[in-house]
Amino acid sequence: MQIRHVYGTLIFESDDTDIRDCLKSAVREGISLSGANLYRADLSGAYLSGINLSGACLSSANLKGASLFGANLSRTNLSEANLILAKLSRANLSGANLSKANLGRVNLSEANLSNANLSGANLSGACLLGANLSESNLSKSNLSGTYLSKANLSGANLYRAYLSGANLQLCSGNRKEIKSIFISTDYSITYTSEVLQIGCERHLFVDWWKFDDNQILEMDGKIALAFWREYKDLIKTIIEKAPAKEVQAK
Repeated sequence: MQIRHVYGTLIFESDDTDIRDCLKSAVREGISLSGANLYRADLSGAYLSGINLSGACLSSANLKGASLFGANLSRTNLSEANLILAKLSRANLSGANLSKANLGRVNLSEANLSNANLSGANLSGACLLGANLSESNLSKSNLSGTYLSKANLSGANLYRAYLSGANLQLCSGNRKEIKSIFISTDYSITYTSEVLQIGCERHLFVDWWKFDDNQILEMDGKIALAFWREYKDLIKTIIEKAPAKEVQAK
């Protein structure tokens, strides 16, 4: 395999098998591959946990099922990359370009995605538990069925994002398309333009307002019923007075 530098950029000249071996060696030896050019590389299923690829080019690369736990991918170009089922928990992706990347069912729990560009990305079914998405660009992204519990979305751009079925429990919204209400220690309250999530229960507004006592009891027993009787009218008033912006893509 040949590795050379062109204007300070690390270039790999080899087949995909050699590249995999090189990267695995880099992981073992703690070698930084910051700025490496891995455009369209096939790294599907590769074990690269902890690797330093900050500022690298992985545009259109195949990283399906790859393990990148704790990897440094800050400022990395991953535009149009295939990351389906990849393991990126606790990875540093701050400032990364993930525009139009396929992140379906990827594990990004506790990952740092602050200031990342995720415009047009597919995040359907992804796990973003506790992820930092502050100031990220999620415009036109697909977040259907995404697990956003405890995620930080403060300042995030959700223009025309698709949030159908997303789990927003304990999610810190951006105060525009996703808003939070803090009135009780019993349950977290988050809502979009159409959906209200209280604790783990997520339903359309029209359904919440129609639930009877028995239906509320079935959710979480007497605690839920007492909570709903005390706060239902207040929650409804807040949502009506301060509605969230539309998030459905047209």
